[in-house]
Amino acid sequence: MAALLACGPGAALSHRSAAALWRLRTDAILPVEVTTPDGHGRKRARIATHRTALERVDTVVIDGLRVTTPSRTLVDLATMLDGRALREAVERAQDLRRFDASDVEAAIARAGLRRPGTRRLRELAALLGPDEDNARTHLERLFLALLRRTALPRPIANHEIAGRRRDFAWPGHGLVVETDGYRYHSSRQAKRRDHRRDRRLTALGWRPVRFTYEEIAFEPAGVARELAGLLGERRRAI
Repeated sequence: MAALLACGPGAALSHRSAAALWRLRTDAILPVEVTTPDGHGRKRARIATHRTALERVDTVVIDGLRVTTPSRTLVDLATMLDGRALREAVERAQDLRRFDASDVEAAIARAGLRRPGTRRLRELAALLGPDEDNARTHLERLFLALLRRTALPRPIANHEIAGRRRDFAWPGHGLVVETDGYRYHSSRQAKRRDHRRDRRLTALGWRPVRFTYEEIAFEPAGVARELAGLLGERRRAI
């Protein structure tokens, strides 16, 4: 709030500070990053200002703080993060249900930025748009792309079991696969939650298996072999 007051009317938290508020990143919060329409405001050592006229649709007010929307925040992050860090932020936004491909496209168009980072973000937005596979995240689409290169049977994406949607399920084989992103599944609390969910599935007669982003993106052959073994074992057992 102090940073916004120091930067004057029309100022909004943006870039990494907005990402921290939306929980898209966990960087240190200093300096506080603020976007102002005219670049004015008092100079402060702990405030980094960006001069841009934001449209009203690109900001919201949360607890009295004006902040860029998740979509506009991702556009700003795209100009300063490398490809992997941007992908992590997008994945986190998806996990928190704060990523909408069409909103991101619109925010990019309004920003009028032509930088390599925004091109990467546009490519992610196109990849993450609605499709016939019912996949919700970039990681789920990567997993489906991996399966298309194999002769393995296709799963049901976002299959509901016991009142909760699971990433992928092969009902005929009793197999459930969850794809675990970087941040949403890495904390101690998240791991405890995942273990509870897996035990619940096991009690219901399913076999839960988890694959990380690194495995799916960088070790697809190993993932395919493991899946083939799991599905094959089930078929032989039957």
